[in-house]
Amino acid sequence: MRKQIRDRSSAKLSGAAAPLFPFIVENVPIVLYQRNSDQYCSVNVDNYRTGQEVAKLIFSRGHRRIGLISPGISSNAIRLRREGFLDMAKRYCINIAAEHIIEG
Repeated sequence: MRKQIRDRSSAKLSGAAAPLFPFIVENVPIVLYQRNSDQYCSVNVDNYRTGQEVAKLIFSRGHRRIGLISPGISSNAIRLRREGFLDMAKRYCINIAAEHIIEG
């Protein structure tokens, strides 16, 4: 879906897109990054898959003893990357020792 603002005064932004109103330029498409919208185009990262791809890469390079260090912050993106990484590592039978998983 593609939506252009033809008249800034008639733009109806709500939810995640509401803070964008001051930046709207007439006849310019709006694309949201890392935000979901039923109204505008958006680009999102598949964080779970990203974690899986990292595990595949490590495995393809011959590494079998690995660890995981992640920041100790509350983030859905980080949680999904970690889950994807650990799930794929398990699929490749890579055992990650608990002491090699560090948050913080």
